Amino acid sequence: MTISERLTELLNAAIAAFNTGRHDDAERGCRQTLAAVPHNTMALMVLGTAISHRADGSEGTAWLARAVCIAGDDANIHNTLGNLRLRHGDPGRAAANYRRALALAPGFAQAQYNLGNLHVASPLRGIVHWLKRAVAAEAGLASAWAAISVSGAGRDSATSRAAARRALALDPAHVVAWVGIGISALLLPGRTSAVAANLRALAAEPRNEAAWTNLRTALQYDATLGNDRIFSIVRRWGSLVETDVPNTSRPAKLPSERQPLRIGYLSADFRSHVIANNVEGLLACHDRTGFEVYLYAEVAQPDEVSRRLARTGTWRPTVGRSDADVARLIESDAIDILVCLAGHTAGNRLSVLAHRAAPVQLSFHDISSSGLLATDGWITDGVLHPVDTSERFTETLLRLPCFYLHAPPDPCPEIAPPAFVANGHVTFGSFNSLAKLTDEMFDIWARILSRVPRSRLLIGYSNQLADPAVADRVISQFARNGIGCERLSLAAESLPRYAHLARLSKIDIALDAFPFNGSTTTFEALWMGAPVVTLAGDRFVSRVGASLLNAVGEHRLAADTIDRYVEVAVELACDEGRLTELRRTLRQRVQASPLCDALVYTRSIEALYRKVWRGETIRPGTVR
Repeated sequence: MTISERLTELLNAAIAAFNTGRHDDAERGCRQTLAAVPHNTMALMVLGTAISHRADGSEGTAWLARAVCIAGDDANIHNTLGNLRLRHGDPGRAAANYRRALALAPGFAQAQYNLGNLHVASPLRGIVHWLKRAVAAEAGLASAWAAISVSGAGRDSATSRAAARRALALDPAHVVAWVGIGISALLLPGRTSAVAANLRALAAEPRNEAAWTNLRTALQYDATLGNDRIFSIVRRWGSLVETDVPNTSRPAKLPSERQPLRIGYLSADFRSHVIANNVEGLLACHDRTGFEVYLYAEVAQPDEVSRRLARTGTWRPTVGRSDADVARLIESDAIDILVCLAGHTAGNRLSVLAHRAAPVQLSFHDISSSGLLATDGWITDGVLHPVDTSERFTETLLRLPCFYLHAPPDPCPEIAPPAFVANGHVTFGSFNSLAKLTDEMFDIWARILSRVPRSRLLIGYSNQLADPAVADRVISQFARNGIGCERLSLAAESLPRYAHLARLSKIDIALDAFPFNGSTTTFEALWMGAPVVTLAGDRFVSRVGASLLNAVGEHRLAADTIDRYVEVAVELACDEGRLTELRRTLRQRVQASPLCDALVYTRSIEALYRKVWRGETIRPGTVR
């Protein structure tokens, strides 16, 4: 065998090792090849890709960059370099590589798919059309059809579902396609399939991050699931995360009298987002003599809100870092208490807590238990979690006097006269995401409309009702209950916040969603003088409305059964005097309530942190 033949055999063995996940063997074989033939572009490309699996993005891309220097007209190398740059948090340069690959090979379907898929994986915009070009070039590219289904490339949910079905016809176990089915199921008939579809995705790929994120959220929209079932799934996720983390011990606490305490907040929502709206006042009001604030920000494109928040503490970007890297960063900052915000929702880094980077770790503004044994406490209040709560959790419940803090909208419209005065009839309204509005919810609202003569219902969230399939579903569901479309107003336009607040003046009573209550939508309705009727359930997300109403002294508007929910809404609609009084006084009451007192709220949080640090509230971790 000649030297050339032996080198070819060595490189082929390295490629085979890479394809079967033996990245160390692939790296070793490529290095041996390059020792003899330093300019072998295939060895450079495989070596760089193999190294990148060790989370060393800079070294991996350096080898690919050498390959580009040698063979700059090879579209496959540019495409592979783009993949590495995207994996390590550099979507802008990744897009440039994909575009170069397409300039060299205009029909390169995989590069078209990768460029289009950036719409899903990064904040870049205006490139979704590459997904369609990919399937036009290669109709059997299941991954491109699946990406269309989850990216919103289709104009509506029906089109997105059709794209997912097309992908599944090509590959019945395609994980992304099943995730796409789950996303569209939240807006189209067959609501329970949102949970089922994501479980199908996880059956094929048990550690798929997107499927787990969507599943953990979809669980909260499903009123048919009990607390035990929800917790078992969340805990299953937590166990998977924990098995991937080497045994970690809790960092030692410094003496309890340490001043100041270092508080780390971990979030992807330090930007124009509802969570930022909930915590900005807290971050701004922290007592700087007693607390040092660190913000671990999974924010790819900081905006004006990000810049404001960055001034409240030490800003630590986490984009492109592995969980272990983020944990090491937190540990190097000697954080005392790590607070994860809305950890289960998309983009957040709840799994970082499994690495036990801080002596005390808390969950805040999340939709359920973290499911992690390393999470010490879950911040809540006595309405969200009464003493007899049946919700299950891995943490100790840490109850505040009032859970929510909201920044009053500024600017905002003046309070208008009650809508029924001008309209001659009562108008109900809901501006919650349609993902929260189940068919059962529409049935309940139809009962209310049938009990209140000539009443109307205004529904809208962003531009979701511009989707014909969604609008038809809403209309048909009410028609089934004898409510014609003339009594419905479907707001299909996405409005700026000021215009949205003005639209709230057109309703007399807001109807909350169930089992996943509104939060910001409820606050905004109350701020604009529209009372909110809520149905309180048996878990955190279904008691948000009750917590907000309790804070403004309107707990009577929180019902604990469906029949009572209907009665409360009907009684209120028939009491014009009370509606008029609520319209006149609600804003002042909200403004004077704990919901808008950032200073008092912050002091209550700080007192809680002190108690937690002294060990007065946290029980040793057991599942409850």
